[in-house]
Amino acid sequence: MYKDTLLIFVNRLFVNLSIVLGTYLFAHRLQPADFGVYQNFWIQFNTFFAVAGLGLASFIFSYTPQKVVQIFKSLDAKRKSFGIGLIALCALIFGLIQHNAGINFSYAALFLAFNTLSIFTDSFLTIFKKYSTLVAINLGYFLLFTAFHVIAIRQDHFQFDHLVLALCLLVFLKCVISFYYLSKLFNTGEVQELQDRKYLRLWTHIYLFDLVQILVLYLDKFIVSVFTAAEVSVIYQNGTYPIPIIPILFTAVSSVTLMRFSSESGNEASQAKILSDSGKALSTAVFPVFFFFLFFSKEFVQFYFSDKYLASVPIFRMSLLMLPFKAFNFTLLFQRKEMGSLINKGVVVDICTLLLLVFPLYQLLGLKGIPLSYALATLAQAAFYIYHHKKVLGQNISAILPLKDWARKVLIFGTLSFALHYVFTELVFLPLFWTLALSFATIALIAGGFLYKEIISNSNVRH
Repeated sequence: MYKDTLLIFVNRLFVNLSIVLGTYLFAHRLQPADFGVYQNFWIQFNTFFAVAGLGLASFIFSYTPQKVVQIFKSLDAKRKSFGIGLIALCALIFGLIQHNAGINFSYAALFLAFNTLSIFTDSFLTIFKKYSTLVAINLGYFLLFTAFHVIAIRQDHFQFDHLVLALCLLVFLKCVISFYYLSKLFNTGEVQELQDRKYLRLWTHIYLFDLVQILVLYLDKFIVSVFTAAEVSVIYQNGTYPIPIIPILFTAVSSVTLMRFSSESGNEASQAKILSDSGKALSTAVFPVFFFFLFFSKEFVQFYFSDKYLASVPIFRMSLLMLPFKAFNFTLLFQRKEMGSLINKGVVVDICTLLLLVFPLYQLLGLKGIPLSYALATLAQAAFYIYHHKKVLGQNISAILPLKDWARKVLIFGTLSFALHYVFTELVFLPLFWTLALSFATIALIAGGFLYKEIISNSNVRH
């Protein structure tokens, strides 16, 4: 589990790290108006990317690689046309919005289309465990992506169009190389018609779940990016900036857990153990990261975005409340058992709770109230899912959620982060970079100890 998680994590880290470095460079070198255009581009891109992605990156991990190949070879022309048409429509609308912001329509549209194909190819290579190929491809992508940003920032006059064109060509090249390797995997074996079409219902439910979750996540940012001036929206975008390491790790652990489910048959107790193991693995990163950014939020915004954006700090702190929910994937069990309708009932709980809370909390707390309403809505959704975990597995909640492990980590990393922040802000005064680096390294070292202990424990259980 830990080996596969690490390999998937490293591959996805390269793609996300490129955007992290690009954001850092532009936040410090561009004026707020220009940086706001850059931030708005990525917010709007992620929104349409969720629609164009068809839920594929989550769906295919529900089955073995052999069945995935069967599924895609069995798709009829109608379904293929629908998928291609939806991607094209998303690219068209995204291109039009970027055109209104002064960015070339064709560059933006093609960028979305090629990135959608790229996530497809990455997902397929992952389920076939072609990790070395993925590492090579994504490392090259990361290096060139960063290089294009450095070149763009060194120009006398910043031209975002030129950067988008360069990135478009880069992701196109990535797709071509990936398709070359995938063609070998898909050209083996005969096509067998699948009689059971439950996978189509599951795919639909997963797509709807992913779509609603991501659209709800980006809805506030998208509205702000479209209807406010770039220099105003950038304050809110920075305040709700997602910590990139957590979504990557969450996806990696979830993917590996689903692959374990699809390759191992066991009773309800063993399934609960798999879920509990995934919760331990995720919490080893989630809780240290959460407490580090909670206590060092001002220092992080000042270092990463610069002093120009300190107004984002209160919003950033409130948005961090979503992080602890990433210590467990609340839909994996239902995805494994093809209970897609139950997954989307949880989405309804989430949306209804959000709609009830968002306006009152905005009136009470201002912009800080919006991310708080998201966190409380997610809490209601999590409670709904856990109740049904208990019903489906017939196990105690303590067998499904590693509650004692979580409590220990909360206590240790919460206390440690508080102590480090006190030391470096009240007793020892260092440059901002070293304050963050030494504090994070200390926390990461303790987290590494937990990780080592969990790996050893898993190894001993297997033997």
